[in-house]
Amino acid sequence: MPRDHAEVLPMRRRLSLSGEIPPASVVAKFDGIGLIRSEYVLRAEGHFITTAHAQRVLADYLTTVMAVCPEAPVWYRTSEMTSQEANTLVEVDARYQEADFMKGRRGIRRALELPGAFETELRVVAEVARDHPNLHLLTPFVRDAADFGFAVDMLDKVGWPNRFGSMVEIPSLLLDLPDLLAMGASNLMLGLNDLSSLLTGTSREFTAMDMKTHPSVWWTVGRVREQVGMACEWGVAGNLSKAVLERAERAGVPYASEHYSELPALRGLDPDDLPDLDFVSRTKAFTREQIALDQKRAWRSRLSESASGVTG
Repeated sequence: MPRDHAEVLPMRRRLSLSGEIPPASVVAKFDGIGLIRSEYVLRAEGHFITTAHAQRVLADYLTTVMAVCPEAPVWYRTSEMTSQEANTLVEVDARYQEADFMKGRRGIRRALELPGAFETELRVVAEVARDHPNLHLLTPFVRDAADFGFAVDMLDKVGWPNRFGSMVEIPSLLLDLPDLLAMGASNLMLGLNDLSSLLTGTSREFTAMDMKTHPSVWWTVGRVREQVGMACEWGVAGNLSKAVLERAERAGVPYASEHYSELPALRGLDPDDLPDLDFVSRTKAFTREQIALDQKRAWRSRLSESASGVTG
């Protein structure tokens, strides 16, 4: 019998954070914090993880979050920003110009090329995690078992003390889920923003319809359910509408992680009770400004080099 028509347990709800500091009373409404999108913390500061400032801010942020969620699970996702976004940050480890930056050097893919910054980030988070056994870690934009194996080796190198798992955003990872479990993954989170885009060949900026409702997405959910079962926990995250949440519950998804900024629409919470509600929108606007300035500087540099070549 298809799972949609079978009796299912109520879906647990978790909270996704992107640099906000939620009140403990809001956190208490959820089954823990399912996702911390760490790149927003760095982007808001304008600093890459290589700077002492970024390391201090990230550690302080995590410590504050753990104070408002001292017992329930908190899942930190290592930074996943595009090269276009990373290029704007102070002391970025390398600058890349990519024609298709959304499918470029993001997450583990960037870490494979530049492991130093990834190791630095892991050490910062591990230091906090040693004092908080409920702080766990997710790896983003993982293509296959080899990518995940690299991340596991780095976690071993820094002495990671708690649980770890992976985002499931790239469809190719579906082929290797049993291998991830064998390597110790205890949580698999389907990132529906990227997953729906890559499954349907649709830009994430395309808003004419919600591609998260496409049948291919729920076929993928079914595949994860078949391969994982009760072997580890799994769930979904992203910009989730009420329709997607209802579809996830019918499909027997164990948990869904809802963005803090969307709680008024999803939960009917009073915006006045949600400090930092505009943190994501403000950070996105700041990043867009910085990208425009970076591109202008690059254009001026090319123009100057071209003029030098002509006069020379």
